[in-house]
Amino acid sequence: MLKTHKIALDPNNVQATQFAQHCGYARVAYNHVLADFKEGLDNGEWHNHIELVKRFNSVKHEQYKWCKALNQRAAHNAIYFNFQNAVRKWKSGQSKFPKFKKRSKGQRFQADAGRGTTIIEG
Repeated sequence: MLKTHKIALDPNNVQATQFAQHCGYARVAYNHVLADFKEGLDNGEWHNHIELVKRFNSVKHEQYKWCKALNQRAAHNAIYFNFQNAVRKWKSGQSKFPKFKKRSKGQRFQADAGRGTTIIEG
């Protein structure tokens, strides 16, 4: 049996900036992949998440130079878990087509996957 604990963080300014940067990176990755996915659908093509990740990885260091200093798992998890889950729910009819993430809505990122997962919400 696994237990979870919800802990309120009280980050200093440097830590809060790091959290915000990782949230932004996760949002940018999700939005980039969603735009690529929508473009494919408009052209009659279906791109799975693996193809979309490869496309994102091929351009991320050119278009998003600031992402090199950040934990790459933030973007990875935004695509593999959040985006893939959104598309799965849309295909099954449980929800509408995925929407772009906004900076003003509750920001979050997942730093790691599996046992001992850490999710930061802000």
